[in-house]
Amino acid sequence: MQTIKGLSPKTVEAYFIDLQLFFKYMVQKRNGTIDNELINEVKIDNIDLEFLSQIKQMDILDFLYFITDKRENSVAARSRKISSLRNYFRYMTTKTSQLSVNPTENIEM
Repeated sequence: MQTIKGLSPKTVEAYFIDLQLFFKYMVQKRNGTIDNELINEVKIDNIDLEFLSQIKQMDILDFLYFITDKRENSVAARSRKISSLRNYFRYMTTKTSQLSVNPTENIEM
């Protein structure tokens, strides 16, 4: 992102943090318990392409609800998180063809 798109290091770091939070949320969701107090302790080092390929649009929408309701993210913070997810899944589907479906494709800002 920094090299190709020319984004600032702080923006790249913010995207990285956004993606980490999303993946931690998804691990909790798959385990059947979403706990905002414990989310930072969730390990995401075992996420693989199979896990990513199972992410659906509803998961993205549920995550947006979570960051609005439980984390009280502002509109600007939510927009950046959507942008982070869109860029990531666009990269995984369009640029590298590692995923066949982009779950963020029809999600509006």
